Amino acid sequence: MVASRLRAADKQCKLVSVYIRSYDLKKLTHQRKLLCETDVTIDIFNEITSLFDEAWDNRPIRSLGVRVSDLSESEGGQLPLVDPEKKEKLRALDKTIDDLRLRFDKGVIQRGSFANRDKFKPMRGVSPGGPDSTLGAGFSL
Repeated sequence: MVASRLRAADKQCKLVSVYIRSYDLKKLTHQRKLLCETDVTIDIFNEITSLFDEAWDNRPIRSLGVRVSDLSESEGGQLPLVDPEKKEKLRALDKTIDDLRLRFDKGVIQRGSFANRDKFKPMRGVSPGGPDSTLGAGFSL
């Protein structure tokens, strides 16, 4: 959802953050500055999962949020030094997925990690900072 919102706003991010609230309402946050700006879903996903693994203290989770910031325009961003062609292919794939979701329905295509899961489904989140400062999404159990 976050990467899709970035692409819809023609933005790329340089900072990703994860927010975890435990069952006892303890807040954990972790963030990381990226080497290159991105709007590629898998790049953001990989950073967020790494941040989550570093931040989570194995308490049951009440809510989980993802946020990106330090936004810039999509055009003219720095290309990665390693395999820029792969990044362009991933961006094209993400655009195709975004187009399918707009044309048909958000549920027409989904990541395999959400397939056949009744308890854990992606949700749209709201960013209190507004669309110009951050783009975020949340998940609930």
